[in-house]
Amino acid sequence: MRESDLSNSAKQFLKEQGCTNVYGEVIDIDLVGKKGSVLIGVELKKSLNVTVLAQAAKRTEYVNYVYVGIPKNKFKSYFQLNPVYKLFIETHGIGIVLLEPSRTNSLGDVFIYYKVVKQPKIHRITPYKELVLNHMTDFTENRLGGQTTEKVLTPYKYMLKEVKDFLKSSIKFGDGWKTIDEVLNVCRRVKDHYANPKGSLYQLLNRESWIEKDSDRKRYRYKGELENVTSTNDNWTRYSNNASREKI
Repeated sequence: MRESDLSNSAKQFLKEQGCTNVYGEVIDIDLVGKKGSVLIGVELKKSLNVTVLAQAAKRTEYVNYVYVGIPKNKFKSYFQLNPVYKLFIETHGIGIVLLEPSRTNSLGDVFIYYKVVKQPKIHRITPYKELVLNHMTDFTENRLGGQTTEKVLTPYKYMLKEVKDFLKSSIKFGDGWKTIDEVLNVCRRVKDHYANPKGSLYQLLNRESWIEKDSDRKRYRYKGELENVTSTNDNWTRYSNNASREKI
């Protein structure tokens, strides 16, 4: 069984929770449902373990409710869980929903199974919720969740690559330090991707592990290997040689 096999059942679950729209592979969250101003996330996994729970806890920074969706046959009883697991789940307010792959009989009837065995708590403080909202587009709506990362090509990935390549190249033409305005001046996909480009880019640069920040968090520099530096366009080279820093 693949995680994506559980996607249709999880999507139906979200719709029956009142979500009017369901999106797949939003940033790194398998499924996100939108219910008014409330976001409900589901991480699809083949089993429940410490790594999965830690990932779900991180998602509480992005959405208001977080569920871990696992196959029905991989779960016996919530009360039989390891006490450490239960303490972690309670502390972080994580929900658990059991799922089965959807199936269709010879008459074309579709059968969906889900069962909530642990309700999540609401998370009102979600510092990265805007990032999720910006990725809930026509591109991600109704897409399957639980797909492996390398199989999912998204506008977010292309935008991230443009930013990364620009910061890599900046090291070749100086000390590599760039302000948010300088990044925005070159990386056009950021403006196309976000409703609030400056604020969203600030959040992105401050949470990515491959970014080095100065003490005031006003300038940023790429840290890591510099092999295979490529770019989707040649804006950065023209920018580096343009003393007036005009937008091109």
